[in-house]
Amino acid sequence: MRYRVVWEPPAERDLTELWLGSRMRHAIGRAADQIDAVLQWKPHECGESREAGRRVMFLWPLGISFRIDEDQQEVRVISVWQI
Repeated sequence: MRYRVVWEPPAERDLTELWLGSRMRHAIGRAADQIDAVLQWKPHECGESREAGRRVMFLWPLGISFRIDEDQQEVRVISVWQI
């Protein structure tokens, strides 16, 4: 089953700011692409569960918080940060 990955606007802005302010742009871009790819196919196997239905995942050099919406077949990236 394939899920649609949606980055919430605040997460998208934070990712852009991280990328623009980094000397590791290639690593950040690659990690964001890999996050999208992994979350499309196996979101329940990614990262660790947290309260209120959230999950966290780390893929160097990024960490993300996300939620899975089964009804919409969607994964929503809520926040992103550099680790």
